[in-house]
Amino acid sequence: MPTLDQGLTTAWTISSTTFMLLMTIGFTLIESAQVRKKNRTFVATKNMLIFIVTLICFFILGYAFAFGDSSVGIIGAQGEYVGVFTPNGLYHERQFPFYFATSLIVAILVTGSMSERAKLQPLIGYIVLLQTIIYPVIMSWAWNLQGGFLRNLGYFDRGGSVIIFQTGALAGLIGTVVIGPRYGKFMKKVDMERMKGGGKEPSKKPLGTLLEHALEDTVDVDDLFLRKIRKLIKLEEEDYNFYSINNSMMILGTFITVIGWAMLNACGYGTHSLNSVSGRYAAELAFLNTFIGGSFCSFFCFIFKRHFVRGDHQKTQRYDIKSLCNGFLSGVAAVSAGCGVMKPWSALVTGSIQAFLYMLFCLIFKKIKIDDPMENFQIYGSAAIWAVLASVFFIPNRGILWGGVDSGSLLGIQLLGWAAVSVWTLIVTWIYFFSFKKCHALKLKRAEEVIGHDTLNMAKSKGIDISQLLEAIQKMYPEQKHKGC
Repeated sequence: MPTLDQGLTTAWTISSTTFMLLMTIGFTLIESAQVRKKNRTFVATKNMLIFIVTLICFFILGYAFAFGDSSVGIIGAQGEYVGVFTPNGLYHERQFPFYFATSLIVAILVTGSMSERAKLQPLIGYIVLLQTIIYPVIMSWAWNLQGGFLRNLGYFDRGGSVIIFQTGALAGLIGTVVIGPRYGKFMKKVDMERMKGGGKEPSKKPLGTLLEHALEDTVDVDDLFLRKIRKLIKLEEEDYNFYSINNSMMILGTFITVIGWAMLNACGYGTHSLNSVSGRYAAELAFLNTFIGGSFCSFFCFIFKRHFVRGDHQKTQRYDIKSLCNGFLSGVAAVSAGCGVMKPWSALVTGSIQAFLYMLFCLIFKKIKIDDPMENFQIYGSAAIWAVLASVFFIPNRGILWGGVDSGSLLGIQLLGWAAVSVWTLIVTWIYFFSFKKCHALKLKRAEEVIGHDTLNMAKSKGIDISQLLEAIQKMYPEQKHKGC
């Protein structure tokens, strides 16, 4: 007969997982706030598909690969090929939703970095690969109680700074580099004016004029589609402002994400159970440190980033809301690795230092012209590097600041974990995305990118032929010649 402790453990795990799943809504709002209006409906649709595909793949193969018996410490699932049907029964059925929620976060981060120019099919294909091979292998290394090689060495990252967020951010960065920037993102001002029709070159007509002429020659279209195209014409000036965001949506998404993240850290460090005094204390400490680290990082980013990383966003709004929100997320990511063991003052220091690391990475990415609309690697990738070090510096009694006897070996193990996750993710992800790029199957055509996902998908769903419209835009924005398979 189930005991009261078992019932409380189940209730705690379910409630924590529910809050973690709300992070999906938070990340969707954050991504929608930072893309242009012509792609916002597509973002929500994409993330809903990711939820469904992730659940199917993780249930059939991913969970078993991650948490099955592993004699060599590399991958599980020896004789167990469906996640929840395992000899341990209820234990796995209870923890499956928790780890499914973490896998969902990784998938959304990857696709968010490639927003507004990636085709849907290769993204969904990558999610299948991610949830059946890439991420389950990483979980098996770090979280498998029955033989993960990193766990056996003493590696710890229950909040997922490296396991979850480094994996998603690095995969997104690789996809971003392979696919290239959005059209017009790093265009010179002279070329931008010419594209809008303000230049001296007569062959370059304004986009609005081009669309109007194409509409005159386009037949068999319904009124709703025509209204959407004309609305796109009216929003032409805004369409080339890549720094404009929906402030309310961004702030709301950040609040939802951080609350869910606090429950992720609390449940991770409470080891899915509050039966012991140490488990309850670790969960409470993780919950508190999540908000302390995020708040201090957000505060410093809000004050200094406008002066540290100058950009066009300074011309669009008085307060840099994006830095306020992204700083909070970055600070939370930095403390997640050790939030259940470090003291609150350590979380304060960790979050404060992470603010300047985040700004430094933003400056570097701006200089080398990497176009990630979500700034995922700047937020989570930089935080993962610092989280590995901070977790060793500030862990009581064992950390470097406490003069721990084994602090040197602990640092080596943490760095090994970070390197193993990074190398594995980099190799497999690069092979996948580069293969699709060589076959010209990864990125939207330039004309399709100009129109936007929402208009394209609506036209296809209504059976509207917009080939003439795409052809007209293609003449204005010809594709670059490149070799492929």
